[in-house]
Amino acid sequence: MAISSSSTSHPLDPLSGDEMLAASELIRAAFKGKHPGAPLEALIFNVVTLDEPSKSELLAFDAGKGPLPARKSFSILQPPLSVYGENERYAIVEVIVNLDSKEVEQWNLVPGVQPLITPEDCFEAEKICKADAKVCAMLAERYGITNVEVDVACDPWSVHEHGDLQGRLVQLFLYKRVGSPNDNQYSHPIDMVPVVCLEKGVVVHVDASETPQKINEVTNNYHQGKSMEGLKPVNHTYILPSSLGLY
Repeated sequence: MAISSSSTSHPLDPLSGDEMLAASELIRAAFKGKHPGAPLEALIFNVVTLDEPSKSELLAFDAGKGPLPARKSFSILQPPLSVYGENERYAIVEVIVNLDSKEVEQWNLVPGVQPLITPEDCFEAEKICKADAKVCAMLAERYGITNVEVDVACDPWSVHEHGDLQGRLVQLFLYKRVGSPNDNQYSHPIDMVPVVCLEKGVVVHVDASETPQKINEVTNNYHQGKSMEGLKPVNHTYILPSSLGLY
């Protein structure tokens, strides 16, 4: 795929869809060359974004004294666990690709860290949570909730550490859906928090109070025909005092 910086109006323009695709193709080829036996389909792209030019390059370009900086991408990869040893199982790979020269300029293994959780991670964690027999049994026994798929909302959050638990962990705050789908689910919290390991695809722990707390059953639907009349206009103009030295 031919990608040229001449199609870019400014060096800080975000990567286009074509540029992201070109970067991913170059990275996949490089990964296959470095790890011939590794499953390419297991390589996860966590981030693909613009690798911004240096300040000196940008200033020179803006002043008309330098060329348009090369278009580069910065990516964070989650390699298959089989690629690295046990001590580096949570490693990520940071990659810089020069889209003008079509070269992988940097390929750095960063051990002992995990990238941010993605929307796909969140959806997968919710799916695992709602399918877990222990979670379903606790919801039925403690709160009388039997239709978990319909009556429970999950709010996934990443977990840095959770006691002795290991893995790529996601904790899920649970809320009961009451009445309308437009209801404010956050006003109906459930006092149990399952912890999912995405690598194993299972719930590895459930935090819960010893005595179940009563769930608020009062609806808080913001769309139930509540009148918004009588509101006064908001003046967004605010002049900062000169004493702050900002201007």
